[in-house]
Amino acid sequence: MKLRIFWLGVVISMVVGCNDNDPPIPTAEQLAIDIEIIKEYLQANNITATEDTTGVFYRINTLGTGRIPKLGECVEVAYTGRLLGQEATFDSSEGLKRPLTSFINGWQIAFPKIPQGSTATLYIPSVYAYGRTAQTDIPANSILQFDVELIQVYAYNSFGLYCYDAPLLLPEVQLQKDVEGITQYLVQQNITALVLPSGLR
Repeated sequence: MKLRIFWLGVVISMVVGCNDNDPPIPTAEQLAIDIEIIKEYLQANNITATEDTTGVFYRINTLGTGRIPKLGECVEVAYTGRLLGQEATFDSSEGLKRPLTSFINGWQIAFPKIPQGSTATLYIPSVYAYGRTAQTDIPANSILQFDVELIQVYAYNSFGLYCYDAPLLLPEVQLQKDVEGITQYLVQQNITALVLPSGLR
């Protein structure tokens, strides 16, 4: 299992070339270039995607009905990563489980907008990926494209630095599960309890 997207990285198929002696392009300017390239690519390929205020684009292909992850939680994700518009993949996984904050910034921006069970395509400007730092198979200032599936969302133990085993559920689903567990316990213990509308006994 590759962890190349772990921590900070991903890019594009169209790279703004620069000589080693050229001064680096300011981040804001590079972002504007990346956004324009993504927009042109989407238009040329008749793809409708949502643009986040940061400049990250995402398209939900299949909408899930589960929990939407928060930055302080863990996600289990299947993904394939490519340079924008390319067929060759630079990284993939059938199920990588990590804290969301440990992934590239582009993922941290996109995944809190995607319900568990969804499949989506992410278009990540280089400044939210590897930026000016080239990686194996990924040139500097590259825009990345990911096909992703959000498999599960988990709580994260920030003291022990690990993801819990049991996936998180929607609040209403968790409440129903808790009510059923309490009801079963009361029946087994032959306890009569007053039932409140909130589910408390």
